[in-house]
Amino acid sequence: MINKKVFYSLLNKGLFQKYSKNAGPIQEINVTYKKKQDIHILQKRKLFDVIEVDFIGRFIEEKIIFANLSNPIYTEIKLDNIKGTLFIKNNLFENVILEI
Repeated sequence: MINKKVFYSLLNKGLFQKYSKNAGPIQEINVTYKKKQDIHILQKRKLFDVIEVDFIGRFIEEKIIFANLSNPIYTEIKLDNIKGTLFIKNNLFENVILEI
């Protein structure tokens, strides 16, 4: 159906597209994970032409605030046991949903 290498590649792409953003002119937000071992695949399903992969893992929400450009403020919040679903269509990223 889908191998782990493709799963992690599409998950990274999805997290970047959906959960990495500029929250105004002075703040950036990213949701990432440190290691592949932090993510565990629970179930894979194929519905018509879409593959759904349920997973659970440890994520990190990083915020960078550029209030003072020479010394930005960096915060990190660890999010444990976050469930999510990755949607794949034609071996391409379709969507990712995290239950934060």
